[in-house]
Amino acid sequence: MNKESKNNMIEELAKAPNSKKLPAIWLRWAQWLIISCCLVMAGIAVLGMKHSFTSLLSMWDKVIEMLALTILTIVASFNAFILSIPGEETRFRRRTIKFLVAGIGSLLLLEYYFLQLSPIPVGIHFGCVMDILILGIPSALLLFFMLSKSANTFPKWSGYLACIASFSLAAMGSRYTCMDISSIHFLVWHFFPVVILGWIGFGLGQKVLKF
Repeated sequence: MNKESKNNMIEELAKAPNSKKLPAIWLRWAQWLIISCCLVMAGIAVLGMKHSFTSLLSMWDKVIEMLALTILTIVASFNAFILSIPGEETRFRRRTIKFLVAGIGSLLLLEYYFLQLSPIPVGIHFGCVMDILILGIPSALLLFFMLSKSANTFPKWSGYLACIASFSLAAMGSRYTCMDISSIHFLVWHFFPVVILGWIGFGLGQKVLKF
């Protein structure tokens, strides 16, 4: 489908009366975020906490990391719901998402460069990736289900945003289930998997969210 045809289709969908009115974007987003936070906390309880909330929040660099991932989760998930409503896609800013993803990766590298006094071997830690999958898949399934109830005019981007949001939230949770709190470890075994899962979301969105 070329760009002109797609724009015409979006205009028709936006003007067409909805037989089944969906709740407001912010309400659906808030429902997903609250339920997902509960799911992640339940997952942390099952996997076992290695650090207390206060211990990590007492380190300013970890606070910045958590804040950055929180912003990415909020922005990505809200934009996913925006793309599920025909006519609202003009509010979506791809550059903002790309900037946030690249910015968090750069932040972790800078933290490692300026704060780490001696090199740390990254090693192989597939257990951390497994924790992220365990914590993030329930939230991702919920978000894909909620998005499938509407007309996603950009299913690839909807899938990407859904995965980025869900697994960014899971990456925050995995901070508490992992013994290694170094920035380089978090970059390689917690954040990079989120980026890869986001790219997988492109394909999932095309298959699952295409209407």
